[in-house]
Amino acid sequence: MSVSSLSYPDAVFGRAAPLPRRALLRRVLRIGSVSARHAARSGWRRGDRLVGLRRAIEELGPSWVKVGQLVAASPGSFPPAVVDALKGLHDGVAPQTPEATTAVLDAELASWRTDFLDFSLEPVAAGSVAQVHAARLADGQRVAVKIQRDGIIDALEADLRLLRRIAASAVRVRPRLDALRIVEAIDDLGAGLEEELDFRRELENMALLTPLMASWGIRVPRTIERLSGPRVLVMEWVDAVPVRDPAVIAGKGGRPDDILRRVLGSLLESAFVLGRFHADGHGGNVMVGDDGAPVLVDFGIVGRVTPEQQKACAVMLDGIFTGRFEMLGFGMAMLPEMAHAPPEAGAALAEVAGRHITGSLSDMKMGVLLREALETANEHGVPLPASMVLLFKQILYFDGLAAVLAPDFDLFGDGSRYSPMLSAVAAGTPLTGRSWSELALGA
Repeated sequence: MSVSSLSYPDAVFGRAAPLPRRALLRRVLRIGSVSARHAARSGWRRGDRLVGLRRAIEELGPSWVKVGQLVAASPGSFPPAVVDALKGLHDGVAPQTPEATTAVLDAELASWRTDFLDFSLEPVAAGSVAQVHAARLADGQRVAVKIQRDGIIDALEADLRLLRRIAASAVRVRPRLDALRIVEAIDDLGAGLEEELDFRRELENMALLTPLMASWGIRVPRTIERLSGPRVLVMEWVDAVPVRDPAVIAGKGGRPDDILRRVLGSLLESAFVLGRFHADGHGGNVMVGDDGAPVLVDFGIVGRVTPEQQKACAVMLDGIFTGRFEMLGFGMAMLPEMAHAPPEAGAALAEVAGRHITGSLSDMKMGVLLREALETANEHGVPLPASMVLLFKQILYFDGLAAVLAPDFDLFGDGSRYSPMLSAVAAGTPLTGRSWSELALGA
């Protein structure tokens, strides 16, 4: 494959200029070297090769870690084996140098040295795209400052262009791979990253979702708009810890089942009423404050659901929550994407549902049913909407979190309390008079 063939015009992050050939060549050689080394160490067993893939991604650095995390977060868009292998990716990347941090601050917030009374250049958390620093404003207020990694946009753009080119070449060589929609999936990743990399979008998401979250008793850090911009986001400091240990939650006066109920309820209401939802609710972003109340952070990844998708998803979730599993097929049939699905896709989905209907409701694993339905749709080339997959992925994640935090709490069984609201959405007649939180929590 020639370097010139990789310099193609597809726009990434809204830009269509070709990549510099010398920089592209260096990146290709680096990727090839790292990939070959891990492939040689992994052997020929498929499971070992997938472990080698994850290790290669970790070595290639923040941009590849981010892409790998997004693949792992898209169970309906990529082959299940690849998704499972990349679930082990974490944000445990080294922080950028203080010089890189100050370079971003100088470019985005030239007055930062006077805006902040204290500013720690040692981050309290470092991720693949950004890191968070503790600081204190001139008036003494404690704040958290989210700063984008210097150069991450260019690195991600280069890597996504390469991935897209490789995927397109693979589809040309093996046309049957087109059913997996690999190229389209990479385009979806690029679109999501474009939004995540502009912190002004995150600020807007927080402003939109905060009132709804408050109605569920969930705290969202207040942002300081005058100090925020495309690559810097300043918000109030909230003393909270991730919801990973039920003993820690209890020590702060909280209840795991109550936190899970509120987080799931807020997810559903935001998706079905606002058409936008927090799509990155893993255990590090769902926290518990010192008062025992849930805290939600990091609104960089937000899903959007169209009215048509809202109706279809409402039918599917209502059926899953209430044990009427035939509604799973009805809901999928409502999606425009199903109009072009092969006949065997419907039969395969019905077979998945039938396997789970045979037992009693208490014995059914709702999370397994939902995951198998997504994987079956993917295997039969049914391009489920990315936002719908993100929504279901969040529910599956909360179900897994419930197994750790509150083993006796049935997240899907408890979800039946949302049936009246979901039925109203499916019928196109949203409830009026009382909020979802009032109806679900009996407030």
